[in-house]
Amino acid sequence: MSYRTYLIIWIIYACQYMLATKSGMQIMANSFGAILGKIIKFASHPILLSLIALLGLVLLSITGALGGAISHGIDTDPVVRIVYDLIIK
Repeated sequence: MSYRTYLIIWIIYACQYMLATKSGMQIMANSFGAILGKIIKFASHPILLSLIALLGLVLLSITGALGGAISHGIDTDPVVRIVYDLIIK
C-alpha cells in the first residue's frame, strides 16, 4: 500500500478514537473537532457509504474495460465495446 493509503487509515482510526474516548470527546469540544465530528457522522451514514461503494465499483469496472480495450482490442467483450463507445467516441 502507498503512504496515502496509510495516511487515510490513520486518519480514520484517529477519528474513531476521538469519538470513542473521553479525552477524545474533549478534543471534539473545540470548533475543529465539532466540524470534524459532523463530517464523520455524515460520511458514516449507511446510504452514503453504499452509494460511494457503488460508485467505486462502477469506476473500477470502467477502468478495467478501458484496460481490456487497450490490451485485447475493443471487440473482446460487449461491456468493453459499450464503455469504449461511451468514453472514446
